Amino acid sequence: MQTSGSPPSSVRLEMDDNVDPALLRFLLDPRSFGEGVEDVTMVESHMSLVFLAGERAYKLKKPIAFDALDFRTLEQRHVNCEREVTLNRALSPDIYQGLEPVTRDSAGRLHLGGAGDIVEWLVVMRRLDEARLLDHAIAAGTVARGDIENLIATLGPFYARPLVSRPSREDMMAGWGEMLERTAQSLRRPDFGLPRGRVEEALSGLLRFLAEEKELLLARIDGGWIRECHGDLRPQHVYLGPPLRLIDRLEYDERLRLRDPFEEIMDLGLECERMGAPWILPMLVDGVSVCLGDRPDPRLIAFYGGMRAVLRARFAIEHLDGARGEPEQWRARAMASLDLACRCVCTQS
Repeated sequence: MQTSGSPPSSVRLEMDDNVDPALLRFLLDPRSFGEGVEDVTMVESHMSLVFLAGERAYKLKKPIAFDALDFRTLEQRHVNCEREVTLNRALSPDIYQGLEPVTRDSAGRLHLGGAGDIVEWLVVMRRLDEARLLDHAIAAGTVARGDIENLIATLGPFYARPLVSRPSREDMMAGWGEMLERTAQSLRRPDFGLPRGRVEEALSGLLRFLAEEKELLLARIDGGWIRECHGDLRPQHVYLGPPLRLIDRLEYDERLRLRDPFEEIMDLGLECERMGAPWILPMLVDGVSVCLGDRPDPRLIAFYGGMRAVLRARFAIEHLDGARGEPEQWRARAMASLDLACRCVCTQS
């Protein structure tokens, strides 16, 4: 599919993260995607750009490197795209359709697929009805108990699969410690302007738990309750269907998917609460407990919640580094997550 020209004047391009501007213009032009596509919407995250075009969504990995990922070469992005499709087909077999190359012909023109030199790889997905994503349903007040029952029915069997090879105590404890250390460094940055007292209230409670209650964590590791989870289960990644599907499973580092299922559902449930649906969290905890025949110590559940909430606060406030969007929006989101973390910390003892 050959195309030329510029995107509509109403589209604001973000020429950062080393993404080729010509490639961006190509992917924002509806003509790039053939007949039936009248407009293209770009959605940006830290690691990706998603182009919504007609009945499909095309995800481009940014050529960036940080923490546990490195997407700077075309080959690295290709491998990661393949891994994303493979992993996500376990929970969304009818949504992840495969990969599509962007090629450049001898005249320098870009094409979606076809012959020529491959300049980029895209993950191709079936486009979903945004109104049925959990975050949109919460905002619209349309999410029902039956939707969460369907979610629990999906998560139960998924979490029930034991790992073939269990992670070591040392690796798991080091992972929690390193995550908290990196999060603390970010939340304490003076230029981010978060209230120091609130930050320290959350962090000190979590550090105290790691020092004084680590036996609760070790018992979960020894008991085989560390499973391969979704890795980034947020309301934005829950498609209520029908049928219900879970998308955007974390693909770039297997270690970040290894966690207690209750840590993951605390993450999801607290995000639902921050968005205005606090009733979802206890329903998730109760439902998954029944599915797994297990319920951790309440102090441990509170710790998991506090850890995930400070991590969400970190992710929100780090948006200020890129100066994208409204700074106060991200500061408010970070503060809401910090408040949830402090509430969790207060229930640990």
